[in-house]
Amino acid sequence: MDVCNQTGQLSFSCPENSLCAPYGPGFFECSCTNDHHGYKCLREGQFPIFQVFGPLGAFTAAISFLLWFTQRRHVKRG
Repeated sequence: MDVCNQTGQLSFSCPENSLCAPYGPGFFECSCTNDHHGYKCLREGQFPIFQVFGPLGAFTAAISFLLWFTQRRHVKRG
């Protein structure tokens, strides 16, 4: 039994603004349409990649440098 209909939309379990796709026998996957993202595809527009991963990358680099710098005193020399 296919839980998704033939058009790929309107499964009883998928939220609005999403597409249903078969994902194995008896399983399905709901994917947001191109202009929606987020929990249950409720946010309109594109996912803010740079606003999320930019500060995250900068924070990771800063912490890595700080830990590297503070732990250098424990390295035995010569």
